[in-house]
Amino acid sequence: MNSVCREDCMETETHDELKDDKREKVDYNKLFGKVVKEGTINVQDDFEEWVQCCIVIREKGITLTHQTKQNSPQKMTAVNVVIEFASPQEVGIVMLPDNARRSRDSKMFPFTVYKKIADKDLHKEPLREKRYAATEVREGVNRDEIILATSNGREMWEWASCIQWLGTTPIEEKIPLFQEAATISQHNKYYEDTHVLQDALLKMFTYKNLPNNPISFEDIARFNHVKKHHVLSCVYRPRNFFTQLEEPDDDSNIYIGDANEEDVFAFYNEESDEDDNSNIHNEESDENVEMENDAHAFGLFAYIVLVGACVQVNEKCFELITSSSLYDISSQVTWKGNSPFSMLCEGDYNSSRNYMVQALWRLGYPKLEGHYAGCGNRQSFSIFVAKPPTLGGTGNVVGGPVHPDDQKLCHYLRGEGDGREVNSELSNQLINASKEKATQFVSDFNTRITAIIIPKSIMNWGCTVLTHLRLSGHAICELPEELYDFTSLTHLDVSDNCLFGLSHKLGNLTKLKYFHIENNLIEELPYTIEKLEQIETFQCYRNPITTPPSAVWSMGIANVRHFFKD
Repeated sequence: MNSVCREDCMETETHDELKDDKREKVDYNKLFGKVVKEGTINVQDDFEEWVQCCIVIREKGITLTHQTKQNSPQKMTAVNVVIEFASPQEVGIVMLPDNARRSRDSKMFPFTVYKKIADKDLHKEPLREKRYAATEVREGVNRDEIILATSNGREMWEWASCIQWLGTTPIEEKIPLFQEAATISQHNKYYEDTHVLQDALLKMFTYKNLPNNPISFEDIARFNHVKKHHVLSCVYRPRNFFTQLEEPDDDSNIYIGDANEEDVFAFYNEESDEDDNSNIHNEESDENVEMENDAHAFGLFAYIVLVGACVQVNEKCFELITSSSLYDISSQVTWKGNSPFSMLCEGDYNSSRNYMVQALWRLGYPKLEGHYAGCGNRQSFSIFVAKPPTLGGTGNVVGGPVHPDDQKLCHYLRGEGDGREVNSELSNQLINASKEKATQFVSDFNTRITAIIIPKSIMNWGCTVLTHLRLSGHAICELPEELYDFTSLTHLDVSDNCLFGLSHKLGNLTKLKYFHIENNLIEELPYTIEKLEQIETFQCYRNPITTPPSAVWSMGIANVRHFFKD
């Protein structure tokens, strides 16, 4: 910020009641105390437009001066807005208020500053009125609330923290480090209560070792290990990631083993009698020693709050922690299970999820190709959004109807690289099977697979040679249109997927005798199923089917056909 308004005594313009346009000098050092910080900031005017102003923060108040291009230097230095505080306890802050942004995608980072008034004082004349009456000068507009904004989140927190404390220094406390969330059933006030998180961050921005730059994931992983905080779980770190790897010395640290030439550690802390929001650390506290947090603790705190905000799909806490720029979102590694993106997909449906997905990418989060979801990085992201009946270990309700927004998100994630590598592998396997003129094809169980891509080169094989096709145990949301042209099929098994529905072209597969669609997310069977007259085995259990009613489809394919014929 460029320093402006350095004159402590400025020429000011009185209100309209001073008809002679008399000007007096107001000693703001006397009124509000010494200057704490000054610079330029954006202020929202009465027309909800942003106007750049000079701001001076003093020990007991704020002055804002509208920068104009008028020739008169007196006009240039006239104070437009004044807020007076008797103490920091009177300062109220609301970070990123919804009423200050025209859209979620606003490039401004606003915050509201207001004066708290105790209930017992509501009937009294405000203190600021008395002070100005004593000076017989009422300069500018005296407000109890104003909306300010900066062009980036870091500056927003720096200004807001300075205003919150008005030059005082709060006692530095240990940054709270708690077990990162692994399911939606885990809760913590720092990623579910916006007031708690905001207050914590406003205080942290006064701490001595506040990092100048965001902390990377690799740095917080090393810090978590060296300081034995054990708040990260499902860490599949590369071999030799730590220069000197110590054997786990705590029974709560479970060694998983090797996987793909990687060492795998997962840290699970035993339940404690202490409150879940308490710090997890091994250092002895000494009340006589002044607290000083390690810079990496800021990044670790931001990371575990981000994970929690994602799994709870808490948009406001997500915005607060990402705007702080304490954690480098672009540094997310492929070897961390239950990543922020994975946990965002795992959360229950919330209309904020799509926005948060886009926000992560705008903030530099890596694209999905090469990244996978779940504790073991062995599943697609789509399967956590869809939540089929076979999905376990999440704490979510599974197997229910999928909201249309989440259905669209699954398709979108696939287009952005979710499962792209393994989808291509499956396609190559189909090509090889066609070259061998195989009559049967069974894919390997792999929940990373999100789509069946059928090349044109195998269409003749699929239509004339292939009779048995099993594509179960994946995360496929829809069957490709080409598959409905495989009219030689007698056995089709697409069970244990994430299918949202079936095409009316299903009626083309008139030779089907065995048809398995159990453990999917199908809500409606196509009416053309009544054309499948040769079916001997039909399994569709554990689907949220509403058409036909369960009383019909649960009785078998004959009843289903009769339902649609009637």
